[in-house]
Amino acid sequence: MLQAFRLFIRVTLIVFILSAGIAISGYVLINFATSSKGQNATAEIILVSPGDGDNTISWELYRKKIISNRYYYFIAKYTSIKSFVPKVGEYEIPAHATLRHAMDIMHAGVSLQRKVTFPEGLTSKEIISILNNAPFMTEQIIFIPEEGRLFPDTYFYTYGMSRHDILNIVSQKSEITIAELWADRQKNLPIKTPREAIILASIVEQETGQPDERALVASVFLNRLRLNMPLQSDPTVIYGLKKKGVPPKRLLKKHLKQQHEWNTYMLRGLPKTAISNPGMASIEAVLNPATSNYLYFVADGKGGHYFAKTLDEHNNNVRRYRQFIADNN
Repeated sequence: MLQAFRLFIRVTLIVFILSAGIAISGYVLINFATSSKGQNATAEIILVSPGDGDNTISWELYRKKIISNRYYYFIAKYTSIKSFVPKVGEYEIPAHATLRHAMDIMHAGVSLQRKVTFPEGLTSKEIISILNNAPFMTEQIIFIPEEGRLFPDTYFYTYGMSRHDILNIVSQKSEITIAELWADRQKNLPIKTPREAIILASIVEQETGQPDERALVASVFLNRLRLNMPLQSDPTVIYGLKKKGVPPKRLLKKHLKQQHEWNTYMLRGLPKTAISNPGMASIEAVLNPATSNYLYFVADGKGGHYFAKTLDEHNNNVRRYRQFIADNN
């Protein structure tokens, strides 16, 4: 009896030791599988598409060197206390991320944020071209919105997002921005609607790239509107010729005499539509312009402009500009 009891103790002890060894080995294996740093030296993108199962995801992790053995994924998933449900999306896995970290990212479902940027002063056609060429979005934009209806900025999107959704966001931001700026405009401006403000801002956007000049350029055009003088803006003429399908290589005097709805040398007041999509700074310049008596401006050849109150002063500035060009060519 005593001998049987001793045998039982020995067997129990052996089983316990084996069980403990297996448990420790399992723990070490699980910890190694989930906590070892990945071999990916740079951040990697993992795409989880609808219908992707464990095999697809494990192969992706293995190919991107986030795990050195694809069975680590199965070990991690089926031994985890918390359930792991990878969400459809595109995920950026940091360099040398552990499997646990990668799985947490996919389980959280926070997809990679991509971005598309529309610079100030582009036409709607140019903005739509950028949007249609932005990768990882669905649906092409066919209809070109009216000039001035798209707000230049950087917009973020996720994999598989519709371009129409981005376009709606861009349009809504334009409406909200002009409404807010319009509410804080100077009084007694010779522009009566937000749309007129956008049209004039689009001209200011094309006339100067100098931030400190925008308010002065805007004041010139607003002073001309008050006096019912033609705006005489070259960019409006160029835009109109492009709309007619005859973009000039170089603007000539004959172009200033061609009749179209954007030729501000031939018509008084604002052109038919905006000529681009202006940024916030140009809109602000129009709605809160500098106080001046200037009616003319011309390039100074150095990136800025000379401003003048009279035609004689302006003609003198034109001669200064031409002399500068002659001296530097």
